[in-house]
Amino acid sequence: MKALSSDNQFWRLTAARLLVGRGDTDVLNEPLLNLVNKKDLDAKRLNKCRDCIALWALEGLNCTETDNSALGVVKGALYIG
Repeated sequence: MKALSSDNQFWRLTAARLLVGRGDTDVLNEPLLNLVNKKDLDAKRLNKCRDCIALWALEGLNCTETDNSALGVVKGALYIG
């Protein structure tokens, strides 16, 4: 999970690829959903934890189709209000 919040995009992409390739949703309940829910901003006012890479990892694990809490997290992350 640490690599998904790295400053380096290569490590974020690699971590997401490995999670999806493994296909195990054991990371869902706490770590991945909490990572997407983080509201922290870095020095450039970006939130690397909630960027598209983590969201695509949820999609790649088919969580948005089978887990209502994951779908709610994705909708919350994409909501602009």
